[in-house]
Amino acid sequence: MDWLFYKHPYKYHSIKMSFMDGFTLKNTLLCRGLDTGGADVGRGRKGGAGPAGTCLEVGRWIVNTGLNYSASRPSPLKLRLGERPSIIADGEEVPVSFINEPAFYGKTTSDGTPMKKVALLHGRDCLATTLYQRCTYMEQGRGCAFCAIHTTLDSGATILRKTPRQLGEVLMEARKDGVTHMVITTGTPNTRDHGARMLARAVEHLKSLCNIPVHVQLTPPSGRYLDLLHRAGADTIGIHMESFDSSVMRRVCPGKSGLDYGSALEYAAGLFGDGQVSSFILGGLGEAQETMKEGFEALATTGVIPFLVPFRPLPGSAMEHHPPPDPSYMAGLYLELADILIKYGLDISGHRAGCVRCGACSAIDTALEMRR
Repeated sequence: MDWLFYKHPYKYHSIKMSFMDGFTLKNTLLCRGLDTGGADVGRGRKGGAGPAGTCLEVGRWIVNTGLNYSASRPSPLKLRLGERPSIIADGEEVPVSFINEPAFYGKTTSDGTPMKKVALLHGRDCLATTLYQRCTYMEQGRGCAFCAIHTTLDSGATILRKTPRQLGEVLMEARKDGVTHMVITTGTPNTRDHGARMLARAVEHLKSLCNIPVHVQLTPPSGRYLDLLHRAGADTIGIHMESFDSSVMRRVCPGKSGLDYGSALEYAAGLFGDGQVSSFILGGLGEAQETMKEGFEALATTGVIPFLVPFRPLPGSAMEHHPPPDPSYMAGLYLELADILIKYGLDISGHRAGCVRCGACSAIDTALEMRR
């Protein structure tokens, strides 16, 4: 690959990289996806920041990549299928393997619900579910423009509410397939607790069955509901700011733009401990770049991990035609973040459960490898 330039708020950096370098390859897969050459590999959807489906193992790391993002802007990374699949870039070849579907996808719960409508495998070994598949902000016309929480429900791929019993039955089967930790996220219901009570009930039930590490995610609730989640046994928590740029929040996430993220994150860090609280930050929403480094530092000083991911267009969302960010832009942000995590001693490998532990949707793990 040619010299890769990225802009720092105060200066330019240049780094010699090739696609054989794990950081560059993973970052490009996240931002540009993978060109299958028209082949139907029968896997996943075309984009999105989170769901399993198109998950690849590349050496020691994994990546959730989109397929065939744009005919007008094709990915420089080409998939070669065959007995030994590989990625081709600039004449270099990197062997890859697909994550196989788990056996529990073919099973049903005791009430007859297909288990894959209750929870999915994310990455290698993470079981993930959306507890409540609606969002009050979306219903009010103030939902996040990048979100498509309603599409899988409308298509019949999932169910509106997952009960603790359903989750427990799926978890016990998924453990046979190698699952070692779990994510429970939720759409925001029209309740004062933002879904904390139903999350707590689910966590308590799962912990009564086995001591699997559980990560929960919700919009920022008050301290008493964070206490409730901690007492229920949640190991880690994600409270997602989405962007540090207030103008982006007003435009892209109008329903969430006035919420008090700072207080909730600081309180959560005091409960769960340094490095056990995370916040998704999306790059490529039109943010002022200087807000990113300032925001990374502000979160890190409180012991919160900023989990940086590129915006990726979701079919059915208001931003489905908005392009992902350029890999060179994200590379600069990732290396800035890596330096800040090292500075404040935040070790992502010590995160007990959830998206940070999985790592498939962010290149921060490979950026940290470069910096160390």
